[in-house]
Amino acid sequence: MTSFMHKHAYKTLVTLGVFVLFFQFYHNMWESLPTSTFTPSPSSPPSSSHSRTSITPPSQHPRVPLKHKLIDVTTVLTKTVTATTTISAKSSSATPSASSAPSTGYTNLTSSDLKILSNLALALKTGATEASIKLPPHLLSTLPHLPNHLLFSDLPQKLGPHTLHDSLRTFNATLVKNLPDFAHYRSLHAWGASFRDPRTTPVQGDAWTLDKYKNLHIAEATVKVFPRADWFAFIDADTYVMAHNLALLLSVDSLKPKEPHYIGSVALYQGTRFGHGGSGYLVSSAAMEPFRGHGLAERFEARTAGSCCGDHIFAVAIQEAGGHAVQDARPALNGDPPHGLWFDAGRMCRAVVTMHHMHPAEMLAVWEWERRAARPGVPLLHRDVFDRFVAPEIRESREGWDNWTEGRVEAGVERWEGCKERCASWEGCVQWRWKAGECSMGETVRLGVRVVEEGGVWWSGWMLPRVQDVRRAGDKCGPATWWPYIGK
Repeated sequence: MTSFMHKHAYKTLVTLGVFVLFFQFYHNMWESLPTSTFTPSPSSPPSSSHSRTSITPPSQHPRVPLKHKLIDVTTVLTKTVTATTTISAKSSSATPSASSAPSTGYTNLTSSDLKILSNLALALKTGATEASIKLPPHLLSTLPHLPNHLLFSDLPQKLGPHTLHDSLRTFNATLVKNLPDFAHYRSLHAWGASFRDPRTTPVQGDAWTLDKYKNLHIAEATVKVFPRADWFAFIDADTYVMAHNLALLLSVDSLKPKEPHYIGSVALYQGTRFGHGGSGYLVSSAAMEPFRGHGLAERFEARTAGSCCGDHIFAVAIQEAGGHAVQDARPALNGDPPHGLWFDAGRMCRAVVTMHHMHPAEMLAVWEWERRAARPGVPLLHRDVFDRFVAPEIRESREGWDNWTEGRVEAGVERWEGCKERCASWEGCVQWRWKAGECSMGETVRLGVRVVEEGGVWWSGWMLPRVQDVRRAGDKCGPATWWPYIGK
């Protein structure tokens, strides 16, 4: 018995050590990044000597008692850490329960923010083949401050003390057995508890094809666990949520949970406007009524096969059952990471609530910055993201770089210098990109990514004085300019 306890304690310490090392690695990485105002130089990166200001001590923002609790905390808090270094599958038919963790170090949330977030239920959607990579950054950053959250996958699993629920557990068994789209699901469940790592446990079928069937059942399960929540948020595993800004968004006077609101970054498919799932979408308690015991998800199971994706079928269902059309929240809800965001004079003063396609390292870097930079009651804007993550990387020209320029395209430009000259001659051009004789020029600033491609060389560049003019628009932000669409 003593040997078993020693072995168990050893595994627990190993697990905690892995998480500590994981966090320390990305913390050190963030500390090594430059922090500066936008003063780019054609020949060298901006200075990193700009000091970071301190934040208000935690003691000045105590947590306040809430009027009610959505669920009994004893059902969601885990008192002891289960020792495990890999994801283990566990079959269960029980109703999903919440996953929660203690809050750590987020000192810029006011008592009003905390009250709003304590009445928000968040559902995160992932898959068994990616969960061990994409979930740890969430668990180390924002999720501890959104205590009413559920983690959904396509296989019941455990990640340390955190439970991942099978989002398709109640899906029609006949369709699961016969639909080709469920080949991945059937293969996963054939492995069952033996599934560990997709690199060593081959799974058939396409996870993306399966993904669209999850959304409606996730919505039903979430409202069942949190029936009294004021707001519901639905995100993907590579979506980052800025909790500070989310609380400010939901405090806007025109957004009342007892009124129907379905808020997202609008996309279009088959004539239907819907909230893009990767950007995340928000639904008020009133708008979630169709998902409260009416069998809505079951009614749309067969129809989902004809849809592109789960966020689209969610919009179809909530519009047909409740008459609720999506309200556009761009650019607060974004489909891009910091290096993909669009910056122009109009967006500099808009707040950022979500970002998508976030790499785990990028997610933790944003979290480390957010919790230091945010101030009580003041939203973080595109301007702030630009200053921290984009401006330090901008140069007059960069070889082997794609800055994702969109706009005018001219062919037959033999050299990258010619593309740069064409951009300079067009007054509205702030950046350019050249590859294999094609010159692209754009009116919005984007950072993009480094590219390595055989058979061609990429060049990208920015008109630095014009970029500075775009950035200066962020110095004139007013208090009422960050939600241009909400409530209209």
